[in-house]
Amino acid sequence: MGKWFETVAVAQRRAKKRLPKSVYGALIAALRNESYRVRSGAAFALGPIRAPRAFQPLLDAMGDEAKEVRVGAAYALGLS
Repeated sequence: MGKWFETVAVAQRRAKKRLPKSVYGALIAALRNESYRVRSGAAFALGPIRAPRAFQPLLDAMGDEAKEVRVGAAYALGLS
């Protein structure tokens, strides 16, 4: 399992380097979308990115009315 985890961690770091900065802002903005599916997807997508500026919006998402969004935010924050 250790080798698999290291491979995933390397892939996440490489993906983060390739993403334009505008993606972070778009995902953070999506956390406020009216659709819980969009909010949930944005929260899950922010997990591997580990963008520091997403921390507070993800904390705020922990109080979302939709369970799917709260689960995504918990994942992104490393709480699940």
